[in-house]
Amino acid sequence: ALLTKLQTCVAESHEASGDLAQEPQHDSGGRDDYPSPAPEHSAHEHAFVMSPALELDKDWGLKPLSIVHSLMDHRDACRCLLVHGTSMLFSGSNDGDIKRWDLASFECTATLSGHTNWVSCLAIDGQGNRLFSASYDQTVRVWDLDTLECVESLTDHQKAVLAVVYSSSKRLLFTGSADKTIKSWNFASNEITTAAEHADTVVCLELSERHLFSGSRDCSIRLWELDTLQCIAHIANAHREWITALCWDHESASLYSGSDDNTIKVWQETDGHLQSKATMRGHRNGIRSLTIAGGALFSGSVDDTIRVWALGQHSLALTLRLPSTALAKSEDRPRLGQQQAVLSVAACGRALLSAHYDSTIKMWASRS
Repeated sequence: ALLTKLQTCVAESHEASGDLAQEPQHDSGGRDDYPSPAPEHSAHEHAFVMSPALELDKDWGLKPLSIVHSLMDHRDACRCLLVHGTSMLFSGSNDGDIKRWDLASFECTATLSGHTNWVSCLAIDGQGNRLFSASYDQTVRVWDLDTLECVESLTDHQKAVLAVVYSSSKRLLFTGSADKTIKSWNFASNEITTAAEHADTVVCLELSERHLFSGSRDCSIRLWELDTLQCIAHIANAHREWITALCWDHESASLYSGSDDNTIKVWQETDGHLQSKATMRGHRNGIRSLTIAGGALFSGSVDDTIRVWALGQHSLALTLRLPSTALAKSEDRPRLGQQQAVLSVAACGRALLSAHYDSTIKMWASRS
């Protein structure tokens, strides 16, 4: 149903969307997309699903993509995306809400409210029964996906929680916070393990089959044992600026890291060690999100673009950005940069989804 809907939307948007936009002619201002938590009154294990449609075209990500639909229901910046199954999407926003979307009908089917500050990251458990939402209100909420009720609120962090991932193999939840700690949550034993080795905010977490990776404002990447949360590798000064995104490639056993230094780096993991492989340049401002799908790495940035990278060559293949008519006027641009800053990217079937500072979610698909 999703594939049929996409084909229809692509046909309808052939003239309106445009192909790849030209390279941006500006360098959007502002580097700090993770400011200090707002006053209280003011994601995750990647859930990419290899659908049958994607199996037929494994390199769809390297083809030109056009915008086929926009989802608009949030009241503030859309900060994180999580795909579940073949046609369900969850989004978290600065408005404090989580939205559930049916991508086959493009309808918002539920709103989960309860956070009192930005929703920064989302994750889901291995059985698809629980949704976890991290927030700048210093909590992680646990949602029952059958009832859509919040069944628990985790309050052990002392500052904003920016990252959350769930290990299905270990049945452990991991969270990273501005309090500089990473916590492991074992719900079966009610045990919480805390690691406090980063010197600054933990911005992002990622999982491989055997390890946890963390990226921080201290510009370092750390590698952790899942069971014990012991740090077994540390790359100081992995980037020149904050580490803002991590993405694990299972096929090549490589870690991709994005940074506010505008670069993406590739790290080979071997026996608990990370070796630098390549540096990918092209963005003109900080990276906010990374995801792998369709034979490509997608990177979303504050420079208002999505860059598409060929995995094997680690080279820039395509640049996606919204048509100029969709960009905000210069006088309307927020402090963090332009309204169209890309804060999250995710894939569903043969479609790419992007979350933007202007509160919208864009769906991209190939015309072929």
